[in-house]
Parts: sequence; C-alpha cells; structure tokens
Amino acid sequence: MLRRTRPFLFAAYLVALAGFTWKVAVPVSLQYLVLWLSAAMLVASVGNPLGWVKGMFLDWLPLYIILICYSSVRGVADNLGEAPHEFPQRQFDQFVFGSGGLTGRLQSWLWTPHRLAIWDYGAWTIYMTHFFLGLAVAAALWIRDRGTFLAFSRRLVGLWMGAIMVFAAYPTVPPWMAANNGSFPHLTRIVGRVWHSVTSEQISAARPSGGRGSSIENAVAAVPSLHAAIPMMICLFMWSRWRRGRPLLVVYAFLMGVTLVYVGEHFVFDVLAGWLLAVVVHLAVGRYERRGSSAAGRDLRDPGLPEQMDPRAWSPAD
Repeated sequence: MLRRTRPFLFAAYLVALAGFTWKVAVPVSLQYLVLWLSAAMLVASVGNPLGWVKGMFLDWLPLYIILICYSSVRGVADNLGEAPHEFPQRQFDQFVFGSGGLTGRLQSWLWTPHRLAIWDYGAWTIYMTHFFLGLAVAAALWIRDRGTFLAFSRRLVGLWMGAIMVFAAYPTVPPWMAANNGSFPHLTRIVGRVWHSVTSEQISAARPSGGRGSSIENAVAAVPSLHAAIPMMICLFMWSRWRRGRPLLVVYAFLMGVTLVYVGEHFVFDVLAGWLLAVVVHLAVGRYERRGSSAAGRDLRDPGLPEQMDPRAWSPAD
C-alpha cells in the first residue's frame, strides 16, 4: 500500500526541492547535497524503512566519510611544502595549440569582455554539474540496484584516492593562474565572471568555494582533472548498462572537457590526465571485482560449505 504513494511523495519531494532552491540555495554544496539525496532515497524506500537505514549506514556513511576526508586533504594539498608546477601541462598545450594554448584560442573565438554570452552561462552550468552528478548517479543506482551502486562507488573512491595522491605529490596550476603569474598570455577566468553576474543570494549561497555553505576547493589541484574524470567514469561504467544513452554519455564527457579548457580552469593535459585516470581506475576495479567473483564462485561450489546469499542482493525498493 505504501509503495503506491511513491509517485505522490516524489512529486512532493520535487516541489520541496524547488522551493529550497528558490528560497535557500541550489543544493550543490556537500551538506545540502547529502541532505537531499538522502531524502530522495528515503522516498524510494517507502515500505522498506529498514532497507533505507541499512543503506545509509552500510553504503553511504562510509562513502560520505571518505568524501569528507578527500575534500579536507585536497583543500590543504598546496600547503604540504611542494610549490605548484606548470610543467608539463602548460608546455604540452603550448606545443600542440600555440603560445596561448587551446584556452587562448577558444577565448579569442568565443569570449567577449564585459559581456556574457549564452554559451558562457551554458559552460558555467556544465561546470557546476560536477559538484552533484557523481553522487546523484550513485543515488539513482542505489535505488535501482544495490550491487550496481557498490560497483560504481568503488570507482568513485578510486578516483578520489588516486587524484589526491597526485594533488599532494605534485600540485599544478590551472591556466588562469599561469596567466596571472605572467607565464601564459592573458586569460579570463570565466566561471568567476559568471558567478559575479549572478545576483541571487540563494544561488550565491551554494557557490562551491568562497561562500556560505561552500565546499573546500584547492586551485592547484588541477592534474588530473576530476571534473573530466567523473564524466568519463560515468560513461565507462554506464556504457554496457545504458545502451540508448551512449551518445549522451559521450557528448557530456566531451562537453565537460571543452568547457574546462574554455573557462580557463584546466589545460588540455589536465583533461586527458583525468580521462586516463578514469580508464585506469575502471579497469583496475573491474579486475578486482572479477577476481572476487571468481573466488566467491569457487566457495559456493564447494559442497562442504553451506549455501550463501549474496549480500548485495537486497534492494532498498523491496
């Protein structure tokens, strides 16, 4: 009976989310995102509250703790004694695309000083999806199938951990900072310009850096680009699971890469490094899962062992 109320509860949830976005903030900062994703999963678990509680503690609490630790360490990575570097990302871009790199070329074609175009707001929107899309996809997978969620969350953790090791060992500067340092032609940090053009306090409150309800940001955590890595990871993971959506997956990953370069937040080298990290993590985790499945299969075939149930088999919607 309760499950029949889910469509109405989801409708009420969407109304509440719209009201919160309008009156308080766009929920892209970590604390707001956790709140609203947890609420969405609670609605999906109507009729199975124990499944929701179990999922929040067993599946999501460890993920949130790892994410908070990652964000905290990432925020101080440039204070560990290692000066930020411009090599090899700046040299790579200049060798391939000229003295201004691809960022300079794109901004010379598309950027108009003192006037924001519709594609500038579009680029800002694509850039902002990074702050919620990975966890939103994880929540959707958790609602649909816990085993698939666990596989995806392993890859997210792998991305975070792999990136933070590089950030701490070799901090690097983005194009806009290289330009400010005088080692790169003049560039505009377009994301910052769009933020300044947004006068709504509700939207400004959700700014991922430098504002109320903000998440921790480190400007020299540029290589590899997690903005590029997460869309690529989603594309790789969903490729065999969402065949009809393959064009959308590819287009989104590509547009994110172009956006990052255009707005001056990443060199092409950073984007390629992020894509490479996603491929390596996806393959490594996949190999680990296949080995684990083989070992579990051997155990279950052992006639001396009692019949076991896959702990991933339960679904929050059951």
